[in-house]
Amino acid sequence: MESHASQTRTRRGNQPIALHDHSCPAHSKSGSPLPGDLRDWIQPWELISCLEHVVNELDLSAMPSQDLERERAYGQLSWGMKLTGSSFIGHRASPVRCGLPSLNCSRLFCLLGFSYSIGVFASHEIVRNCRSDNWFRNCSGGTIPFRNELVLFRRRHRARLEEILVRVFNQALACADPETLDSSELTQALFDEAKERLDFARHLDSCDE
Repeated sequence: MESHASQTRTRRGNQPIALHDHSCPAHSKSGSPLPGDLRDWIQPWELISCLEHVVNELDLSAMPSQDLERERAYGQLSWGMKLTGSSFIGHRASPVRCGLPSLNCSRLFCLLGFSYSIGVFASHEIVRNCRSDNWFRNCSGGTIPFRNELVLFRRRHRARLEEILVRVFNQALACADPETLDSSELTQALFDEAKERLDFARHLDSCDE
């Protein structure tokens, strides 16, 4: 069976999303309850709406601001590009001052949830799609994230991302088959699916480092 990630999706949005041959191991198994790309079951706008609803129900009040992580990601970018001097250190090393608005936690949860739900796992590919695809820009609020910013956020909030993905998987399954009965086996299968996708994202990001 052809890998879901080997194709270029053209029928579900205004622009194609280039998905490379990074097939998630979860979909080499015949027992996976979901398609590799949830847009095979629901429209992109429905998926984003579902993600926003799930994220809005989370209690994010205790979560720290992402501004510091964005400062660090920008600092790493500056260091990698050998941008030295007073204009790139201290107070001036601010992504906001350089026209790079911050991404809040809700946007990052929505962006990563959307990406992993449709089979885009590598952080550098998510960044690239935020530049070229309207659905990704919708999730990010028009802000282009840094790759390191996404990697750090995934590592730090993996448990929340698992919870978000499982709830979205449940919604997609209910849309595809309204008669699907809830069971402990199905719940466990969806948790396993979420873990597989996050593990694969971690693997691809580690290969890029």
